[in-house]
Amino acid sequence: MNYEQAIFNVLLEAGDKGLSVKNIAHHVHNSVNTFFNHVDYEVVYAEVRRYIYKNSRNSYSVLEHTAEWGCYRLNKNSEKYMQLQLFQ
Repeated sequence: MNYEQAIFNVLLEAGDKGLSVKNIAHHVHNSVNTFFNHVDYEVVYAEVRRYIYKNSRNSYSVLEHTAEWGCYRLNKNSEKYMQLQLFQ
């Protein structure tokens, strides 16, 4: 399952301070679970962690590290950030 849009929405609301991977996974888990479609937290956490680590490696990636250890935020200088803004 692709959680890219949910991660983007969570980090957009978090602002420049960013969130930890655990908090991002918690918010994404709450946003994708419905009464009829239940996804385990461990599955969501693993996918969110994989996406964040994969998309925060370079200076032009959509995500970037904050000054606080283990926290991530949106990189407003990336092209993908600007593209995702258009879909909001």
